[in-house]
Amino acid sequence: DYKHIETQDVEGGFQSRDEGRPYLEKNNDALRKATKLIQDENYSEAIKIYREIIDKSPNEYAAYHGLGTAYLNDVALAKSCYEKAISLNRNLIYSYAGLGAIAKRNGSYTEAIYQYSSAIRINNEFALAYYGRAGAYEEINEYHRAADDYNEVVKLVPKSSLSQKSLEKLMAIKNLT
Repeated sequence: DYKHIETQDVEGGFQSRDEGRPYLEKNNDALRKATKLIQDENYSEAIKIYREIIDKSPNEYAAYHGLGTAYLNDVALAKSCYEKAISLNRNLIYSYAGLGAIAKRNGSYTEAIYQYSSAIRINNEFALAYYGRAGAYEEINEYHRAADDYNEVVKLVPKSSLSQKSLEKLMAIKNLT
């Protein structure tokens, strides 16, 4: 799940319902470069760029989110970065999903469900959050709720790899129940 947490909310950058711009104009090029580095799994270089952005623009929520994603192997740092990003912009659905993935990875399924649900409250078409929440429901044997969320993923993004994974999970749940 954690590897599915993207560094972008919309094409070209982060966009929230309360802001008309993706992120601070002066940081667009650096943020795009760091995003590309994460996609290429060059986390150490991405971290350097995000830190430079934060040094220059301490309220740049997109940099904090990206930094959280770059800290893939340091859960505590990733969590604090996602939390900082959310403190700067409450509508960062991918940061909530990142917190959900961290909680799920740590076995805190109730917390994971809460974080994924927070993302869904902001954007009820956020398939990744439904998928993550479904996995958390599965872990606590709430198969009916998991199935509902997997079905929502299939409805929202029918031709995606996430939809295919959801269909596989639905078949597994059907065999369990």
